[in-house]
Amino acid sequence: MKIFVVGNGAFGTAFTGKMARQRHATYQWCSTHDYPHLKQMLELQRMPVKENKLYLPGVELSNSIQFTDSFEPAKIADVVLLAQPTKFIWQSFYAVAGMIKENPKMTIALLSKGFDAGSRRALGAALEDYLRSGFKFYRFAVISGPTFARDLIAPEKKHTISVASYNLGAIKKLKEMAQGTGLTLRGTTDLSGVSWGGGLKNAYTIGYGLLEKRLGKELLFEYLLLSLQTEIKKFLEFAGARPETLWSPAVWEDYYMTARGDSRNRRFGQFLAEYHKPEEIKEHTRTNTVEGYEAMMILWEIAQENGLDIPLLHCIHAICDSEHGASPGTFVECFNRVKALSG
Repeated sequence: MKIFVVGNGAFGTAFTGKMARQRHATYQWCSTHDYPHLKQMLELQRMPVKENKLYLPGVELSNSIQFTDSFEPAKIADVVLLAQPTKFIWQSFYAVAGMIKENPKMTIALLSKGFDAGSRRALGAALEDYLRSGFKFYRFAVISGPTFARDLIAPEKKHTISVASYNLGAIKKLKEMAQGTGLTLRGTTDLSGVSWGGGLKNAYTIGYGLLEKRLGKELLFEYLLLSLQTEIKKFLEFAGARPETLWSPAVWEDYYMTARGDSRNRRFGQFLAEYHKPEEIKEHTRTNTVEGYEAMMILWEIAQENGLDIPLLHCIHAICDSEHGASPGTFVECFNRVKALSG
């Protein structure tokens, strides 16, 4: 099978490496946003040992991987995997969509988690709608679940993740791709719920990091369950997700692993707990990729427009807000109030 991975960050590289080990013909597109890193990645073609030194140092990659700055592999790929940060997805997505006429049988799958800032829709749902309405293309899926890059590429580790599509052929193709890799893909047609899940767990993991820094390990598991069963559930119901998606690999399992692991969103919550000024918080999010911050801002706007009662997320937003700049201590108070009211 020919697989084209768009994105050369840690997760995209790990997914490429995992597929290459299964003797799939793998191509990895390297972003042109960072020319020195692009040059370094393209030079790997001539190296006896391949390694993404910037984003996944110390992990040896298969010599069969072909690195490129072109989207031409989409013309021959059986599967195209989109693995860039959410804010960079659309430009690459348009380039891949432009190849559909020449390769109408490819399956496109989104690995990135978050929301489209323009439409304030879950990214997976926005991309699916664009392909369906603009190209009459239905072989699109969202892959989401509890996977960190280094865990994903470790050959001894097994993972169960969700694959969501309205097209059963796309689910079948992606399950075929994953055979023998240690990845178990659990299929569902709840594309909307799975798409929302990734952004939600990133946003609420910020609160986990904040509480951890303020309270230590005490009450953290209680926060996970409370936020899941109140606010995350409320958002998923608003999105029309199926009830069972709440406890799927794409939501609860991914949320638990992201919060408990060394994730950027957990670290950002710990950063917020240190009483930074709003302008310092803004600068931090400008110079660092924090998917949860971007998701949190969009979720807050959705809640405001639709009258959703989400005090935990509202408090995280207030701490980051340049006008209010609430104290990190208010989040602890908010959590205690929500806990008391939930009984």
